[in-house]
Amino acid sequence: MTLTDIESHIDEFAQSGYYQLLDPCVKEHGGGIITHFLRQCASAGAQSVESLTSAVLETALLDGMTALDLPPASKQGIPALLSAFFRYVSETGHYPPASRWENTMEALQQKFLAKFREDGSVRGETFRKKYSDVSRNDPCPCGSGKKFKKCCLRLIS
Repeated sequence: MTLTDIESHIDEFAQSGYYQLLDPCVKEHGGGIITHFLRQCASAGAQSVESLTSAVLETALLDGMTALDLPPASKQGIPALLSAFFRYVSETGHYPPASRWENTMEALQQKFLAKFREDGSVRGETFRKKYSDVSRNDPCPCGSGKKFKKCCLRLIS
């Protein structure tokens, strides 16, 4: 069975009771999160569902899922979403051994949540300014051609 076979059950999962019990901010992005996770597993070396080991799941979750551009509540609900998906796949008979993945997700949940600060940003990421420093006499970054002190400086002062 390939990862694409498991991915094909996402729509069924979204209609199930397993999905309805999840936090609404996680459900808003649920299908995309699961798809992205399975692709992260593939890039971590899993070619089939049989090759989804605990190490692959850990790498995909801790390295590939923290960088998603999602609201903090959605990011922090990723392990619960994946556990529910794996429980669904296992209990519906699509792939019964998926219950071990559910157990792995539950074990990794605290590690995953520890990667976030209280404000929802990811620990260990370097903060980069989205603008360069502009001194008073430099040309204004808005492109007007005027000096910064005569143009936009008063807007930020």
